[in-house]
Amino acid sequence: MRKKYHERICAQIVWIKPGGSYPNFADASSRSSKDIASAVLQEMGCRVFRQDPISDQQTGKLFEEVTKDFISEAFSLLNHLRPGKWIFSSENYIKL
Repeated sequence: MRKKYHERICAQIVWIKPGGSYPNFADASSRSSKDIASAVLQEMGCRVFRQDPISDQQTGKLFEEVTKDFISEAFSLLNHLRPGKWIFSSENYIKL
């Protein structure tokens, strides 16, 4: 599951800044940030990235969605330990 989660992050969210060799979530003015971000991608095993840049707002929304899906899938495997209906949301409130 974690591998699939990382693959989705790489393919749907991460892109390499044009003219640079660092990912979109690195601070462009910090060499350390760029090095750390690149190391994170290497540790995650990212090999495929988005081809087109996306805005910071889109990046955040996609990250929330991908992470919510991962957590939902993980909790479904634990249903035998904590049965019941789970609701996953990135919103501040849930309207039922």
